[in-house]
Order: sequence, then C-alpha cells, then structure tokens
Amino acid sequence: MKPLIFVFALLANCFASNWAVMKAEPSLEKETMMLTPEWLTEHIAESLRDAYQHLEGDMEVELVRSKPPVEIPKGEPYLELTSLPSGGLRSRVLLHYHLKIDEQVVHSDTVPVVVKLLQEVFVANRRLQRKEPVRLDDLTLTTMDVLSSRDKPIHPSTDLSVYELNYTILEGTVLSDRYLKLSPAVYRGDKVTGWIKRGLLEINLKLEALEEGAPGQMIRLKNPSNRKTLRGIVQDENTIIIP
Repeated sequence: MKPLIFVFALLANCFASNWAVMKAEPSLEKETMMLTPEWLTEHIAESLRDAYQHLEGDMEVELVRSKPPVEIPKGEPYLELTSLPSGGLRSRVLLHYHLKIDEQVVHSDTVPVVVKLLQEVFVANRRLQRKEPVRLDDLTLTTMDVLSSRDKPIHPSTDLSVYELNYTILEGTVLSDRYLKLSPAVYRGDKVTGWIKRGLLEINLKLEALEEGAPGQMIRLKNPSNRKTLRGIVQDENTIIIP
C-alpha cells in the first residue's frame, strides 16, 4: 500500500510543477482590434482629400461592395494609399491600400469605391437659346456630384458677362465649358482698325470684318482699298492686330 501512496504523491508533485510553469509563462496571444467599413471609407476619403487638395468641394467615399470588419493587431492604425487613380480622380476607382501600425504593414487590400465630389454649380432655370447672352437671372446655384457629370461645370466665380450660349440648352442643364463661347466683340460687316507693327513702324488700316470674332480670336478681314483679304487677332470691338 505504501508504494502506491508514494507513486500518487510523486504524480501529484509533477502535475503541480507543470501547472506552476504554465502559469508563469506569458501568453503568446496578441490583442487585436476590429476596423469597421465606416472607418475604412472615412480614412480613404481623408487620404484622397490630401492627394487632391486642388479640388474644391466636399468629398465622400462609399464601398462598391460591403466588406466585413478587418481584424488587426491593437494599436494606432493609419491608412496609406499605395497609388492614385491613373488619369485623375473619377466617380468609380479601384484603390490599393496598406494599414500600418508603427510603420509596419499589418493589412493590405484592394477595394473598388464610389467617390463623390460635391460642388456648387450653375443650372439653367429655363430653356436658353443659342447665342443668348448668359445672365445670372437665368441660372440657379445648386450642389451636385461633379465627378458623375460628363462635362466640367463652370466655376461659380466665372465672369459670365463675356459669354453667350454656344448651343440651346434645356432647363436643368448644368452649365459647362461646352455650352459657352466668348461673346463676339466684332461682327461681320463691322468697320475696324487694323494695326500692323514692324519694329518701330506702326501702320493702321481701315478694314471690314468678314466674320465675327471674340477677343483673342483670329478672323478674316477685307481691305476695301485693294480688296485684299487679311487675317487679324481681335483685341476689342474696334482694334485688330495684323500679325
């Protein structure tokens, strides 16, 4: 009987020693944290704002497809875009990013996102005819996503008084460069002064405009004295520079 008691006592001491060692060893498991899709889109938007600071307006980002939360080691994570969209920012882009903690990459992924850039733009509040002058009374300022627009809208600070409509546009149309052209300063049949400069020599001619033109545009002109056709650059309603 005594030998059995001795064996049991020896086994009990071994188990106790092993348990003490196990308790003394530190846990090898690291603490983790979960990053939500909301955190991801917020920080992608922040990175895009930093990269495209020249773009005015409010930027919003949405994931094209829902994603589960990302599990990473506990710490202070930050997001780094590894590249920007080629060809500039668009409404739908594919972005690759790293999540880093203390300069160490802890997670990488590629996600398709929808980007919105909200800006104030001019919208026609009635049907506007071709060759009409552009008046602020005919326009309404509204906020819209300009990345989803086919054309680049005119900036609200643009001096519209020098433009006229290049096309007829419908009510609700966003005003863009495509629909505008500079109002002519010279019209066909106008009598203008053409200036020829050759060094210190300056010659002026009385000419007739054969077509309309805005400042900076080159138009055809006729010299009534010899009926020759010339070309000149419109300066204003009276002055043409003959290069």
